[in-house]
Amino acid sequence: MRFVTDITLDQLEIYGDPLLENVFFTLAENVILHGKKATEIRLWYYHSSHEIVIVFEDNGCGIPDDMKEKIFERQYEEKKGIGLFLSREILSITNISIRETGKKDIGARFELTVPKGMYRFSEGT
Repeated sequence: MRFVTDITLDQLEIYGDPLLENVFFTLAENVILHGKKATEIRLWYYHSSHEIVIVFEDNGCGIPDDMKEKIFERQYEEKKGIGLFLSREILSITNISIRETGKKDIGARFELTVPKGMYRFSEGT
């Protein structure tokens, strides 16, 4: 399966746990495993008061409203790997939060809120 990817992060750097990149691998893996009709993945950010919100979204089948918090529960994990439960734990080490805000039948959308002082924009190379 091939996906169109759109990554727009403008040299954003996050001060996080060394396992931070595994969180993004988990999100991408979930698109492959559960996105069904997904063909696109977008990764971008926006400013929200004194924080940055990183958005990871796809155009797959989405997550029903009654499952949005359950997917982060430890007992919900049915597969091996770090999963969403451990992803949330890894992010919480550096006060980064994650939530799912997508729409069923439109796509999954995960928002990672990065507090002030935990990110910067690097100089261009």
